[in-house]
Amino acid sequence: MSNPQAAAPIVPRPVPTTSVVAWDGSDASEAALEWAITRAELLNGAVVLVRVVDDADLYIEKSLDESLTDAGGTAMEALVLRANQLRPEHPSVTFTTKLSFGHVVDELRKVAQPDTILVVGTGVPSTRHRRFDWSVSARLASTSRGPVAVVPIAAPEGRHGVVVGINGSDESIAAAFLGAQEAAARKEDLHLVLAWSEPRVGDARSASGEFTQWLHDSNQAMLSESGKVIADAFPELHVHGHLEHTDAAAAIHQHAANASLVVVGSRGRGSIRRLLLSSVSHSLLMGIECPTIVLGHAVLREQAHASDSAPPVSR
Repeated sequence: MSNPQAAAPIVPRPVPTTSVVAWDGSDASEAALEWAITRAELLNGAVVLVRVVDDADLYIEKSLDESLTDAGGTAMEALVLRANQLRPEHPSVTFTTKLSFGHVVDELRKVAQPDTILVVGTGVPSTRHRRFDWSVSARLASTSRGPVAVVPIAAPEGRHGVVVGINGSDESIAAAFLGAQEAAARKEDLHLVLAWSEPRVGDARSASGEFTQWLHDSNQAMLSESGKVIADAFPELHVHGHLEHTDAAAAIHQHAANASLVVVGSRGRGSIRRLLLSSVSHSLLMGIECPTIVLGHAVLREQAHASDSAPPVSR
């Protein structure tokens, strides 16, 4: 059940225009790269291609140093070649490359900054050790200092609209602002989805008619207030509110069926749960249908720190 409370008065931070793409030449990483390039062209931004060489994937026929040197040289050649291919095709985008050695989650987390968006493909890059499966995306999304975009290999064309799941939390309001920025750049509508349900008693949901009506009205008021906050900040946007009497993941999946992008905030509580995604974000990534941006707890912490140390920057 969502917590009926007024939308948090969070000031939007500047939209991140630099996309950091986890790339290894696979189909999935190419899909992530294509999405990042399209976004960079809309925002007059930049793309950083990052290749992580993991020593666990090396055949140690030579010394470790020699193997890393050989693998690094091959990976760097591929990175430079791909960037050189892209520059004349997309002259408005700045392309740079970065080679890193170590575990993929650790290395990608290092290059992800609050003012960048980390872009990964689903299940990429796949290796015989399966370190790069969907769980890598989930781990990065929960702990990255910046937003993480997870891009499926092939999403149907003709999609339109940005869907944001909200529940009144600081994370969801921050997600709504980022979703609004993305929708404005794409000149697409913004859809705010708020799901609610009665409290559980054992295996069933139970509440009196009067309490159920209060829940409905309270959540409707929170949805309307959130929509007003976003509409006031982005007057050029068409903002739609959707109140759904169901589970949050089901509601977002429903509205994401034809969406071009989904944005969600993932709330963590406690030192251990902050390393994990919320059940809603987890469900969305497990059944991903379109590019999905996740703002984890670390993102909100960075935004709060930035708000305390500097005045808001206009979008």
